[in-house]
Amino acid sequence: MTTQLPNLPEELWEIRDAAVEHVLTNAPLPPDIERLYEWLEGDGWDSLVDAWVDDECVMNLEVLSSSFSDSELSDVKGLEPGDEITDKIRVEYAREWISEFYSRDDDLYTEKSVHSYEIKRQDGKSAIIGCTSSGAGQSGHDVFWYGMLPTRQEFLNELKEHGFWLSRDIKTIDDATILALWQKDS
Repeated sequence: MTTQLPNLPEELWEIRDAAVEHVLTNAPLPPDIERLYEWLEGDGWDSLVDAWVDDECVMNLEVLSSSFSDSELSDVKGLEPGDEITDKIRVEYAREWISEFYSRDDDLYTEKSVHSYEIKRQDGKSAIIGCTSSGAGQSGHDVFWYGMLPTRQEFLNELKEHGFWLSRDIKTIDDATILALWQKDS
């Protein structure tokens, strides 16, 4: 589900229209697109929060893979030096680690919520603004903008291309993907 932006101030309509045109015709992105993003992070914050699609979150395995190592596995599992660590054990450990991901309380492991907004011109043509957001303690939230895309699905595809996995897809990560990120000790 995509949320449409309500109450977009009239002074941002020209930016909105140019952003939709960018998606439709590959015209240049409006140079002041940041004003739209800034509005969403300020006065439009409620719209940002409301566009949290299906309470979806993402994680980036490449960023988190520092915990996918033989030494980390040995420490956590209390293995003795010389104990054999097989790929099966590595995959089981990584899957356990991934399944516990959302209960971790560490800035590196902060979950990122997924937001997509529909911006619609007066003529009915529209585009999607996609971003992820994570808590930044007393600083508020860190929002990363993925820009303007034609559909929510293309936004989700963009996230996957950047190494993110949707929380609903975590169980579909194959063993080869996990092992490709594994840091085997020499």
